[in-house]
Amino acid sequence: MTRNKPGPKMKPKTIEKILSRTRQESECRIWLGAMHVQGYGMTRHKGKMRTVHSVVAELKYGIEAPGRYSGKRVTRTCNNIACVNPDHITIVRAGSINEGKNYVRGRFSADEIRAIRKEYDSYKVKYGMVKYLAEKYNCSVPLMSSITRRQIYKRVKDET
Repeated sequence: MTRNKPGPKMKPKTIEKILSRTRQESECRIWLGAMHVQGYGMTRHKGKMRTVHSVVAELKYGIEAPGRYSGKRVTRTCNNIACVNPDHITIVRAGSINEGKNYVRGRFSADEIRAIRKEYDSYKVKYGMVKYLAEKYNCSVPLMSSITRRQIYKRVKDET
């Protein structure tokens, strides 16, 4: 005999239920619920915390969203990480996202990363610089902190 987990049964998610927790911004539907530190919408789905765009892709295409090492990625055609509009969400081959672009990873080009790091390194007093740069480049403070500490975009080498 198996025991059911205590607590209320979770109703299955639907695209309509997800879209009810968004606001319209031009053609995008911006997620208003819980957010990951990097700006991705988060929701509980099938007992696990998941990014909302991957849940929408799963509901839209009727297949489980691709895993981390499957060679495929869920992405948006609008490049707005908070967007959950089903018309903007697509599944692509992992390498095809950045083909033909000068991007190493994510939303910044290699030249932008070099400019951010150069500006950060040029100041002797670092207090407040990460927040200033985050506002200047329109991104979160934790993301900018990771860039300036070279935790991400590791393949972008500083100009010598």
